[in-house]
Amino acid sequence: MEQHNKHLIIAGIAVVVVIALAIALPHFKQPVLAPTTPADTTVSTAKTTVPVAATPTAGQAAWDAMLKKYQNSSVTFAADCTASPITQALKVGTTVLLVNNSDINHTVTVGTHSYNIGARHYKPIMLQGKGSTIISCDGHQNVANIGVE
Repeated sequence: MEQHNKHLIIAGIAVVVVIALAIALPHFKQPVLAPTTPADTTVSTAKTTVPVAATPTAGQAAWDAMLKKYQNSSVTFAADCTASPITQALKVGTTVLLVNNSDINHTVTVGTHSYNIGARHYKPIMLQGKGSTIISCDGHQNVANIGVE
């Protein structure tokens, strides 16, 4: 009789272990996710707001340095090609940073020159010649204008 009770106890423990594993197993199979940026964490420059990674990477540090360097001479494009700032006045020979701050590629036209700018990428260009420089984005005409002095 004592042997029979011992087998029942072992069988009961085995059932409890199987049930516990069945409950816990889905939690062990969750995919490993890359770190994400908290939605409310941003860094603002004079003209641009970009997301900041919780732990800055070398790429993020380069992006931040470039935005800081060109904070007074940049044009930032959103996903719908809205540009910021819309107008600004700069001197001939100034390098302007065209910033694609969206998750889609844009074709940005400055005067007669077109540039393909990948998602979350930038393109430095130099202003040559005085006058009004019209900027278009993906067929949206005159989204920004730089007065070159």
